[in-house]
Amino acid sequence: MPWVILCNGVVKLLHSADWQLGKSFKQFGDKADELRRVRFETLRRALQVARDRGVDAFVIAGDLFEDNEVDEATVHSAVAVFKEFKDVPVFILPGNHDPFIGPGSVWNRPSFLAAPANVHVFRQPEVKEVGGGYLLASPLQQKNSSIDPSLKLSDLANSVPADRIRIGITHGALAIPGKHEPNDFPIALNAASRAQLDYLAVGHWHNWLLNDDGRLLMPGTPEPDEFDQAHAGFVALIEISQRGQSPQIEKVHVATLDWHTLDFDFLNVEAAGQQLQAAVTNWSARPNTTVLRVRMHGSAERDVLADTRRRLDDLLKPFPFAQLQDDSSLALSTAELDSLKGQHPILGQVLADLSQLSALTVGTGHDFDSSEPLTPADKDRLLAAAYLDPLALEAKHFELARQLLLQNLQEAQ
Repeated sequence: MPWVILCNGVVKLLHSADWQLGKSFKQFGDKADELRRVRFETLRRALQVARDRGVDAFVIAGDLFEDNEVDEATVHSAVAVFKEFKDVPVFILPGNHDPFIGPGSVWNRPSFLAAPANVHVFRQPEVKEVGGGYLLASPLQQKNSSIDPSLKLSDLANSVPADRIRIGITHGALAIPGKHEPNDFPIALNAASRAQLDYLAVGHWHNWLLNDDGRLLMPGTPEPDEFDQAHAGFVALIEISQRGQSPQIEKVHVATLDWHTLDFDFLNVEAAGQQLQAAVTNWSARPNTTVLRVRMHGSAERDVLADTRRRLDDLLKPFPFAQLQDDSSLALSTAELDSLKGQHPILGQVLADLSQLSALTVGTGHDFDSSEPLTPADKDRLLAAAYLDPLALEAKHFELARQLLLQNLQEAQ
């Protein structure tokens, strides 16, 4: 790289982002308070890692808080945690959830205005000297923007000696085509090398993502807050030994809770039940730190559905953060089908047509006799009349329509 200038000096930092303290977790009801408390436990664990490793800076690259409206108890608790680690230099960048917007910012609360000396909030673009180099910060001052916040880092870099290590800090979406919104602070994928930075600490997305030849990192949230965050729960320990050299990055797990999703499919009830039982048994030793979601799929007769829901509820009772997501549908018995045809002939024909449309369009459909079989031409005509593109349709669309019809049937009886 043409801008490489080797010079003595080392910088060690712990890079985190997206703590989102004060998140509501409404879907967990009365368990939400415990999920919010856990995040402070994880924050202490990360700060202990920073203390043990003797870092020059504990960096929070945006979204320490869920928003600027979090309650004062949350703000006070965060500052209290930082006070417990007065020997760890903490540098906080406002993100899009908690931007520095002036008097209404969480950063202007009394707790932060009276924060201990080891805590520094970047309220404006700023340069701070740490260890053998400099932190160059570009904080967010609004919730949305189409301007790349890392552009300011190039200007800041011109104000520091060319032979000293440069570490940028900002917050926003990586400008990956098709994976970001235009007004979501799009950050160029080469933002670190463009500003001739040795490392760029970024926050915003909640999964670990490395870019720009290993110089730009988004570490994800240190404590997962949703399912399907397979690459969350980490902080990054960074060591840069000389200006221009590649950073050494260590991925450190700090999360308190493990989030898991299991699927129960009625296509094979016995196998699904055995798999679920084995997984639950494996996690039974740590029920209070396991956030578990079980998703029910497929269709079954009324009695089987009810019995399965009861058994799953009993199986999940030891897990305080368990959720049962029911995406299953009702499969009518032969007797119920005959009754439907006799009592609700119009609905029966609609279900028959829907089943045939599904079979003709996506190759799958329920066995449902029809007095008026559909032809491929009928299928094309019906879809065209509804302005539906057959190439955009999937089996799940037909299953949802069928489920809604059967739900209406149950409510009518």
